[in-house]
Amino acid sequence: MLNINLGKHLWRRVTKKKEANRMVAMDAKAEVFWMAFKSLPKKERLSVIERLLKDKEFKEDLIDIAILEQRYEEPSRPLASYIAEKKS
Repeated sequence: MLNINLGKHLWRRVTKKKEANRMVAMDAKAEVFWMAFKSLPKKERLSVIERLLKDKEFKEDLIDIAILEQRYEEPSRPLASYIAEKKS
């Protein structure tokens, strides 16, 4: 039993480390993209933004993120009460 638990523990550590490495790589790519974007002249930055906003799915995601940020401090409520309110 001890060996199985130790194996599970090691597996979790390796899995977490791999995930952390992936996140570091993603952050690095995001940082490179951000620095490149910020180095563009204003007209070219606006052109990139216009292209991004033409993508319907990206635009919806951006709106969702903005709403979440705006409403972050609002108190939460149970899902059941929300569903009951919508049904009435």
